[in-house]
Amino acid sequence: MPIIKQIKQDAIEAFKQGNSGVFIHNFNSVKDLKNSFSEELIKEFPDIIQVDNEFPLPALYRLGDYSVVLTEYGTILNFYTELTSDSSYEYSALKSCLKKLSMEAIRSGSYVEVMFPITENSKYNVDTIKKILNFQEHLLITVVTHDKGQVSMGEE
Repeated sequence: MPIIKQIKQDAIEAFKQGNSGVFIHNFNSVKDLKNSFSEELIKEFPDIIQVDNEFPLPALYRLGDYSVVLTEYGTILNFYTELTSDSSYEYSALKSCLKKLSMEAIRSGSYVEVMFPITENSKYNVDTIKKILNFQEHLLITVVTHDKGQVSMGEE
């Protein structure tokens, strides 16, 4: 069973601050950028597109796999969980990506700490995602509710 914690802050800033060495980016297979979070992340880390362009599989076969982007703050994993931005979120693709990541951790004999961002306008069911995350082995998961730093009542 993984250890899951939850935080609410700007997911990109949390990654840059070192809250996790591995950042999961739910991405579609054809770089169809209609998602503001992906646009923001790619603007901050343009190597995401270069790594995606070099990924050897055609778009349809990417579902359930991931590509690896190395940054100065840690690693970003492009989890291919949708074919296009207009298509449905593939929970089975997420399970496949997480299983591959878990197997890497088990083979290395260590735990992998990952950050999983959830945005307000996500098209997937957050409860379903959390259930899937609960069944992964050797992953220390931080679920980040992406918050662009808005100040709520009583905070400064």
